[in-house]
Amino acid sequence: MTFAGTTGAASQLATTSPVEAEMADSSAVACHIADSCLADGSLGRVGLEVEAHCHDPTDPHRRPGWDEILEVLEFLPALPGASAVTVEPGGAVELSGPPADGVMPAI
Repeated sequence: MTFAGTTGAASQLATTSPVEAEMADSSAVACHIADSCLADGSLGRVGLEVEAHCHDPTDPHRRPGWDEILEVLEFLPALPGASAVTVEPGGAVELSGPPADGVMPAI
């Protein structure tokens, strides 16, 4: 496996533009993530998402179809802060909030 990685977080922390590095194994990828993606630093704007995987409580192994999910979503009121509810390709329902200046304001 070869992974060429750059991230938005890494580019914000670097004083020069990030250099793409080829990583030959998962250990190198894990180190890259720990060193750059999970580093302390200015986050900038943050948007939060919550994803739920739907099931039928009377038949937990059955996944509701798109029509069933969309029918329920029709009854949602307008959400605060221009948040949005979407249906993901795998059938999960996602609530996403707008970007805010940090994690706490996003919550």
